[in-house]
Amino acid sequence: MRSLADLALRMHESVDLNSERDLRKYLGFTPVGENLVGIRRRATKLMEEDSLEIGPQGIVTPRRDPYGMYVILSGTPHHTRHLFGYWHINDVDEVMITIGGMTPEDEATRILLMRNPRPGERDMFAWYCERCVTLLHCFVYDTGNLGFQGFWRAEDEAVRTFNNTRQLRICPTCGAEHPLGFRYMANKNTAEEEAARMLF
Repeated sequence: MRSLADLALRMHESVDLNSERDLRKYLGFTPVGENLVGIRRRATKLMEEDSLEIGPQGIVTPRRDPYGMYVILSGTPHHTRHLFGYWHINDVDEVMITIGGMTPEDEATRILLMRNPRPGERDMFAWYCERCVTLLHCFVYDTGNLGFQGFWRAEDEAVRTFNNTRQLRICPTCGAEHPLGFRYMANKNTAEEEAARMLF
């Protein structure tokens, strides 16, 4: 099995991070050997402010330095505002390497690396109350047994279920109503779901 360092070096040699064409290939997650690779490019300010995790202290914005590496440990609910409309939880660690973005206005590139899930390892699409952090709904996809190629279909089903069942969006603890969920790929959303991108 290749190490993540070997994979990062291979990516550097095989992908031009300045080429929009190359970056589109890795817009979601793309299999590379035994691993999955995703590449995101956004303004540094958005990458820093929009990255959230849920931990013992509740919802937090983790520190992620330019030209730094950050690991989202398996089991950690994480969400990127305005990028995907749910909290993602998976059974595999994700490694993020940020390149560039020394000032808030600079564009930064983030490379996401993780190994392919093994049998029994899952991806979860979850929604938590924005007011009190109560779990509202969690859709589980058996990625390790069904394969990562079904991830986007699972995302579609999770978002559709959450949005079509209003009761799932009402917090049983405090009564707050959660905005609609939305998919990562804008062209897969309804107009109402895409409008929710600015809210969550």
